[in-house]
Amino acid sequence: MIIRLVFLVLLATGCSDEINRLPGGFKFIYEGPSNSIIIHESDESLIIPCSISDYKFDTEYIFIKQKKEKECFWVSSDTHLQKVGRYYYWVIEIDTKEIIGPLTKENFINLQNRLSTHLVLK
Repeated sequence: MIIRLVFLVLLATGCSDEINRLPGGFKFIYEGPSNSIIIHESDESLIIPCSISDYKFDTEYIFIKQKKEKECFWVSSDTHLQKVGRYYYWVIEIDTKEIIGPLTKENFINLQNRLSTHLVLK
């Protein structure tokens, strides 16, 4: 809890290495190679934790590739079953702020096909 509080204070004071604004009130925050997240500006429960390796978006969705890090400063209940060092994929529906994930690459590709998107993550 203290780490979250310190992190939110750093966000408020602009002490992050890089902050990119994304659609729907989300932000990509980069604090270093194993400390990058996507979080909603006004609801900290809407988060994709460390570490974001790539993201792309269109008018409806944000597509995210995440590598599970051992030392993530932001602990999330959604990631306790993830294996360190593996890649996982997430989709945020911009209008509803619904977060889908973590997904395997196969499930992510199937979802992208259903959503008729052609954005490719590295």
